[in-house]
Amino acid sequence: MKGIGGILAALLVAAHTAPARAAAIETYLTLEVVEVAPGLEGIAVGDRFFVALVINDQAVDVEPFVGAGHFPDLVTAFWISRDPANAGTWDPGTGVYSMAESNFVTNAFGDGITLQIDGSYPDAGAPFHDFDLAFWWQPGIEDSGAGDTFAEQLGVAEGTVHLPSVPMFGSIRFGGGDMDFLEAVLSVSAPEPAGAPAAGLALAALAARAGARRRAAARAVRP
Repeated sequence: MKGIGGILAALLVAAHTAPARAAAIETYLTLEVVEVAPGLEGIAVGDRFFVALVINDQAVDVEPFVGAGHFPDLVTAFWISRDPANAGTWDPGTGVYSMAESNFVTNAFGDGITLQIDGSYPDAGAPFHDFDLAFWWQPGIEDSGAGDTFAEQLGVAEGTVHLPSVPMFGSIRFGGGDMDFLEAVLSVSAPEPAGAPAAGLALAALAARAGARRRAAARAVRP
């Protein structure tokens, strides 16, 4: 079986179908559950989920307040798959991502990036709310107000944003109001080294799904 390096290379070749004024950067994450709130069902400590997402690093900040960036079209695609070895039965791979319902922001005062990934995903004893992923951008974030691109705020050249290289954490949130969430707390990391079988199988499945959706989209726009 291909190692993860080969799978990621194949995904990268297929990734660059974003519109003009965009550098489509595929990012890969491993989410591992480290704590589960009482009341959640189907999720266990130690469960892992494998993520592939596409970042448009030329997305433009629409928030005029200096220090708080808002990028509505930052994450243009998102896929997630469960580790087949999970003790829990919760399977987000059956869900559908919604960019319009998600929230992507930067905080120049705290040098943080927050991706709140929303969509139609299975409940787990409470209604699904979002994947709440936070990244600390150690070089610092510079926000001059509305109009900056994501890459400009991070101080990097187009096409070079690499989120897995910075400390990150997150949670899967379920429930209603902001003070009533039930959370599966996550550690977030880059994918495992080549040869890890569970991660390899999961990322291969993500690659197949991503490729099929891109081919379908390409056929839909042809005259």
